[in-house]
Amino acid sequence: MKRVLLANDRTMRLVHLPGESGVFSFLEYHSADDARHYLERFAHDTGAVIQLRRALAEDSYGLDVPRMTDDEVFEEMAHRVVMRQFGIAEQIPDPPVIIEKPEPASSSSEPPPLPRPTKKLTWIEFQVIWDSTGKPVKNVRLVVRTPDGVENYHDTNSEGKVRIDEIEPGSCDLRGDLKAAKLADTLDFVALGSGSASSDGNGAAQSTSGALRIAHIEAHKVKKSDSIKSLATAAGMTWQELSKFNWGTDVPNEINKHLRDDVGCTKKTKDGYNYMFDDSDDPGIMFIPRKWTQLGLATGSTHVIRVLDLEEDPNPDEELRVRKEGGGVEVVRSASDTGNVERDEKRRLLLFNFGLVSPGIYRVEMKNRDQWFTVVRRLEVRLEGCKVNGNSISENLNDFELGHPIEDEPDEPTPDELGDFIDQDTSKNV
Repeated sequence: MKRVLLANDRTMRLVHLPGESGVFSFLEYHSADDARHYLERFAHDTGAVIQLRRALAEDSYGLDVPRMTDDEVFEEMAHRVVMRQFGIAEQIPDPPVIIEKPEPASSSSEPPPLPRPTKKLTWIEFQVIWDSTGKPVKNVRLVVRTPDGVENYHDTNSEGKVRIDEIEPGSCDLRGDLKAAKLADTLDFVALGSGSASSDGNGAAQSTSGALRIAHIEAHKVKKSDSIKSLATAAGMTWQELSKFNWGTDVPNEINKHLRDDVGCTKKTKDGYNYMFDDSDDPGIMFIPRKWTQLGLATGSTHVIRVLDLEEDPNPDEELRVRKEGGGVEVVRSASDTGNVERDEKRRLLLFNFGLVSPGIYRVEMKNRDQWFTVVRRLEVRLEGCKVNGNSISENLNDFELGHPIEDEPDEPTPDELGDFIDQDTSKNV
């Protein structure tokens, strides 16, 4: 059943087709601005606005529709019209009825044509699983376009599945929604798989109460010529969106702390207020999301989607190594080495055992997808115990949190100085 906003020269109302009689002219909108401009023609009509609110409330997707302003209602509905969740049509007055005189019956008239055969409907199913364990992932939001061209949101259940029945045969398109995405709620697409999820458990615990989404996530090694703004522009984002994706904030002082503690920035802009990227930054990683789509998925089949949680999901392909400063000791362990690696299911951790090593200063690095990342910059191994970044750690690590030592907080920058870390340039300040 298709939901249509039916307009005439006075008002607009929500109807469901089939089920509404009349002659309609359907309007096509590929731009949310164009759709909103049309809808705002009825802003003066209280009844039309009530109909739009009613339409949004049928599938609110967590929106508090009664508290939305009229402008927010028009903007959200315009977005859904472009997504083809709703159609817009104008009602055309019924044409005059022309009564034709029946022709005289003929004995040689042909028999009436046979009724056209109805099209047999089918189904499609998607299942999202952890690439590392094969277990299902619940609460993953998928945007599915069915063969009739209608696009809707669907969230995976406790089995990691979305099933759509009673659809036309053909193929479906699948994508993730990156609107307001954060690293904590975004899963990295690995591949389409042919297997089914493990049955022992209902998926891993989630770090967010909302829906998860899927994207292609690049672990980008920053360079001196990079800035948050240049990386965001190349990915089709604003610098605020990229900052919120990585750290959940676009507040300049908070960004500076993350650049120092998470990216490992040590160099500052000429005015000394903001950190800037450099080739020497360690680990020097910014996560950049890009839109994920899968086109032409056949109906009548189950399609398995394997994903990776870059923040939490233990990956069996990961390798961890410790290297002693000055050389002499280097020990590498693979996550699949069950003799030296123990899985902590409760905390979703992999515990690596490197055996006996000589006292000294070590660096701990992780290899993921053929790239090494620094996890611990300075691990002090002494006979009396170990320290990380000057903090003593116990043998079981239960109460220890890895992190860099906190330096003095940077001064509060003035508004004129906030652009330096956003769009840094080696030849000038912005």
